[in-house]
Amino acid sequence: SAAALGSASAAAASASALCEHPDARWFREQADHQALGLTAVEEARQGHWYEVARKCREGDPNEADVRGVSVLHFAAKAGRRQLV
Repeated sequence: SAAALGSASAAAASASALCEHPDARWFREQADHQALGLTAVEEARQGHWYEVARKCREGDPNEADVRGVSVLHFAAKAGRRQLV
């Protein structure tokens, strides 16, 4: 039946996710996260420092939100000494 086929398909998908190499999972999760299109300031606010460093290398590390709080402010508050 269609329900049995659907549950078998879901079981196969979850089994393949369990077998997924940790690096492959990390790259997939990074790609999904990057697809959100967050600004460097929002990345810093959420503590995604890998993405903050990448965006600082590609753009302006002094990017600030509407209140004037910059990526560097969030980094200092979080105790980050080096972003790139």
